[in-house]
Amino acid sequence: MTRILPIGAISAALIIVSACTSVVEGEAKTDGSPGLPNGDPESLLLPREDFPAGAGTYEVLKQPGDDGPSVSPVECNIFVNHDTVPFEQAAAQYEDGAIRVDVVVGKGITDSFSALEEKAGRCKSVTLDLDGVEGTGSVKMGKASGATVDTTESVFSGGLGLGGEQTVEITIKTLTAHPRGATVTVKVLRAMEPWSSDDDKLALTLLNKQVAKVQNAP
Repeated sequence: MTRILPIGAISAALIIVSACTSVVEGEAKTDGSPGLPNGDPESLLLPREDFPAGAGTYEVLKQPGDDGPSVSPVECNIFVNHDTVPFEQAAAQYEDGAIRVDVVVGKGITDSFSALEEKAGRCKSVTLDLDGVEGTGSVKMGKASGATVDTTESVFSGGLGLGGEQTVEITIKTLTAHPRGATVTVKVLRAMEPWSSDDDKLALTLLNKQVAKVQNAP
């Protein structure tokens, strides 16, 4: 009998933050613009009221988790899982039914946009293994439309299942921006249901709100 994975199990294993290879210090830039915002990353996160109203759960994580499926090619991991970064970060996590959203603020810079685009180009065929539950998918990347700052947009589309059957549809959209030498990442996971324009709107709205909060922080 085909096994159907619950959203909780998928969400716990598949989500969030982009990888990092370089760190930016917090002092002001030579052009007079501010450097990294003060305070810990948790203080910069969006509050519960900025997420959808309703019965969805909201939690602040001091360190995004690292549980997730093995990904091949390994460099494609950044489009599916948490990755370790050499700077402070925190996540506001929202979940409601088939959707999960992680908004992450990190006090440093991830791979350049061009480096991420190059990696995405090598991730057109991705395989996953989650405790014996296997899946396949692909990654597409481009510039996000409607963002208030320069932002990359990547979309992982695939599925998980047993015996070669893709029984659970998965879409993970990631928006990444670099305001003030920080990294703002919004990941939206939709499982078991088709992706919709409302999901696109939610990701962009949260990205712009979080960028504004980082830009306006002391």
